[in-house]
Amino acid sequence: MTWANYNRYAYGVIKKQTKDWEHTRSLISIIYNSNVGKKQDQKNPDKILPLWTDRLGKPKKPKLEPVTKQDFEEVVKKLDNE
Repeated sequence: MTWANYNRYAYGVIKKQTKDWEHTRSLISIIYNSNVGKKQDQKNPDKILPLWTDRLGKPKKPKLEPVTKQDFEEVVKKLDNE
């Protein structure tokens, strides 16, 4: 078995296991939500059983700090000088 074949095989196994866990998570969510009295008490599948694949493909939110008036004035001065 070549390295490329092994990688394809391993990727397929991981993908199948992930799909199985997503299926299990969906079933748990259906059973849980059908037995909950209020609609606001219902939970999404990713809240009941978080998986490592939930984080894939989601961009991270940048941490933005508020700009002070003094910082803004310094930038304006630098731009005026150039």
